[in-house]
Amino acid sequence: MNAKFQKRGSLSGLFSIVWLAGGYLFLIHAPLRNLEFKPAWLFILTVLAVWIGVSLIFAISAFRRGNLAGRVCAMIALILLALFALQLFVPPAGR
Repeated sequence: MNAKFQKRGSLSGLFSIVWLAGGYLFLIHAPLRNLEFKPAWLFILTVLAVWIGVSLIFAISAFRRGNLAGRVCAMIALILLALFALQLFVPPAGR
């Protein structure tokens, strides 16, 4: 393995966190109500699959090829992914 590829692997955990945060902010703050997609469930499925899929690829890459800091960031990214998914799919208790 060359050093350039190993460096990317060690930063994959950080990339996963950044991708998760960016996707979460996009889903929360983007004006998606004005857009018309037929069927709407397919659009939501595509956005979530891309958001979760890319983040998981980065996290797995960090676990396999990263150094200790990359693995810690990958673990943080997986915890954030679980929290974001829980917040998106489970309604708050007061509603």
